Formats: sequence, structure tokens, C-alpha cells
Amino acid sequence: MRRAFAVFGSALFLALAPGTLAGLAPWWISRWRFESLADWWLPLQVVGGLLVVAGTLVLLDSFARFAIKGLGTPAPVFPTRYLVITRWLPRLRPWPGGNDQA
Repeated sequence: MRRAFAVFGSALFLALAPGTLAGLAPWWISRWRFESLADWWLPLQVVGGLLVVAGTLVLLDSFARFAIKGLGTPAPVFPTRYLVITRWLPRLRPWPGGNDQA
């Protein structure tokens, strides 16, 4: 039951916090209308799109880890029950005074 609340809470917080700043605010400004640009801008647009997709995947993975492994949300009103210490990248150097077993 707690996991269901955690998934729902994480989805709600995802829609409210990052969804507003990264989706709704730019839409208010631009209405997603783009001018046609010269052809030499196309590679930069493709790279930008790939970076947006990569960032979105990392964000969704982080929210899923909060809900599934931590049994909570990133929102302070429903914090995780367990500390989630998994990560995308391997640790490049040990944390000072910390345990490098994570």
C-alpha cells in the first residue's frame, strides 16, 4: 500500500515541480512555436533534442527509485522511508570518510 502511495505521490510531484518548470513555463512563453532556421542549425537541434531525452530519462529513473526503492517521494511532505544510494555513474573517487561499498 505504501508503494502505491509513493508511486502516485512521485508522479504528482513530477507533474507539479519539474513538469511546471520544464514544460508549462516554456510553453507559456513560446506556445511551442519555432521559426524555421537555416539548415546548418539542424545538427545542433538534434544534439539538443538528444540531451533533453537523456535528461528526461535520468529524471524519470530518479523519481522511480524514490518511489520503488525508497518508498517515498522527492517531495519533503512524503519523504522516503529508506535511503536510496544507487546511482547512474560509478563513483570516481571515494567519499571522504565514507563507505565505498555503495
